[in-house]
Amino acid sequence: MSESLGRLLALVDRLRAPDGCPWDQRQTPQTLLPYVREELAEVAMAAQVQPALNVEEELGDLLFVVLSYARAVEVERGVTLDDAVAHALTKMKRRHPAVFGHASGRTWDQLKDEERTSTTAHRNPVSEVPRQATALDEAFAIGAAASTLGFDWPDATGPRHKILEELREIDEVANGSDTENLDMEMGDLLFSVVNFARKLGLHPHDSLRRSNEKFRKRFERVMQGVVDRGWRVEDCTAEDWDMLWSNAKESC
Repeated sequence: MSESLGRLLALVDRLRAPDGCPWDQRQTPQTLLPYVREELAEVAMAAQVQPALNVEEELGDLLFVVLSYARAVEVERGVTLDDAVAHALTKMKRRHPAVFGHASGRTWDQLKDEERTSTTAHRNPVSEVPRQATALDEAFAIGAAASTLGFDWPDATGPRHKILEELREIDEVANGSDTENLDMEMGDLLFSVVNFARKLGLHPHDSLRRSNEKFRKRFERVMQGVVDRGWRVEDCTAEDWDMLWSNAKESC
């Protein structure tokens, strides 16, 4: 471990110590998972700006929360950071046979399939997904976990068709009084959308965050348009909002 990472890990340990920070002491893998996702998204957003804006700060925040997560896993499950590093080293060397001098002719995906077959015959990885995670992260993790056993669509076409199917089922119950069934169908639709994103190589958390930011910026332009025209919000018609929104879309 580099000296810098060692100092950061020492800081994590100091905060989690009995005489450290009460908030850090309370954190578990489940409570920290949303922060891991949040910091990863912020790194991605910072890196997309040219030149990269505050990317070193966001990377530092991500490393801190990942090391905190590792320590929390060690407390809960006894899996140490050294265990994780050793596993990563072994797996990455095994999956890069040409680089490390033991070329086998098998592809990355073939090697992954062999690992999956040998280690997951009687394991239910879906049951290991924390229920305390955010619903969006949990749905993604459940789909990914099932995929490790081969329980998955071959490509994004499957979940796309499933989305259309769920939309039809929502339409069938949307005008009735069965709110419980509507709630269930809406959940099925969202679950399908999450898996559609996963099969496209995206994480819906990141995609949704970017859309949230885009909407924020555009709606700021919309409200500025109301001010510039001297309008009152309560007097705006649907046509006014559509016009303001169209203008905002053109500008950002």
